Amino acid sequence: AAECDYEAALLARQQALASERRQKETDGLRDSVSSSAEAMLEWANNKAEALLTDAAPDALRSPADVSAKQKALDEYNADEKPPKLDKTRELQRQLHLVSDRLEEEGRPPLPPYDEKLNKAWAGLDSAADALQKALDEARRQQAKAAAEAETDVMQKENDGKAAA
Repeated sequence: AAECDYEAALLARQQALASERRQKETDGLRDSVSSSAEAMLEWANNKAEALLTDAAPDALRSPADVSAKQKALDEYNADEKPPKLDKTRELQRQLHLVSDRLEEEGRPPLPPYDEKLNKAWAGLDSAADALQKALDEARRQQAKAAAEAETDVMQKENDGKAAA
């Protein structure tokens, strides 16, 4: 009987150690994925703020400003956004895995990073769209101003000919 009690206690201790190892592993994954999620959220929010700043009318006064902002937006859409979006999707996959592990272990869930990331990307897409609209409007306004200036020059020339 003592031998059975010893084996049961040993088995219980082995199971407890395995559970502790798994929880430590989960803690490491949780910390890593939480840190990555926070960094991605910070990047997305800062980028959205920068795009909205670029969309401000006073940032688009000259054709050179518009051209530079358009180039930066095009580079963001082509070079920066795709890998960040892929990284976010992978991060969300990892968040789900860690959430599942925490639930299996009967532990508190992660903060709602998945929802926050989706919201941050929606804000980022909205900011990029707002910048593109502002760039298009600035180009239209600049073309209109140039056409009006040309008309004014022609009017002055005609006025000069009529006076002569």
